[in-house]
Amino acid sequence: MNESDVFARPEWYLFAMSNFIVLFKTPSHAKKYSEKLLYFMIWAFITEIYLTKLMTPILLIPAYAATSYGILRYFNLQMREVAFTAVMLILMTGNSIVLVFYYRFIVMLPERNWIKV
Repeated sequence: MNESDVFARPEWYLFAMSNFIVLFKTPSHAKKYSEKLLYFMIWAFITEIYLTKLMTPILLIPAYAATSYGILRYFNLQMREVAFTAVMLILMTGNSIVLVFYYRFIVMLPERNWIKV
C-alpha cells in the first residue's frame, strides 16, 4: 500500500462506520448525547488527518523552531498559518471533549440541583 493512497487506510472506514452507528443506531432517548458525540468524532478525525497527512509537524529542538513535512508544504503556505490551523483544530477537539463530559455530568445530576439551570 502506497503511503499517498490515503483512502486505502482503515481509519476512513472506521470513521464512516462509527458515524453510521452514532447517527442511525443510537436509541431515541440518547439522541442529544449522540449529537455531542458526533461533534467530537468529526473534530477528532479532522485533527488526526491534518496532523498526520496534511501537516506532519517536525520539531527542530536545538533551535526553537518547527517545520512541516506534510502535503501542505507543496502549497507554499507559511508555517505560521499551518501552525495556527493546527492549534485551532486541537482547541476545537478539546472543546468537544469538554462538551461531551459536561453533558454527561449534567445528565447524571438529580433534577433539582443548583448546577442545572
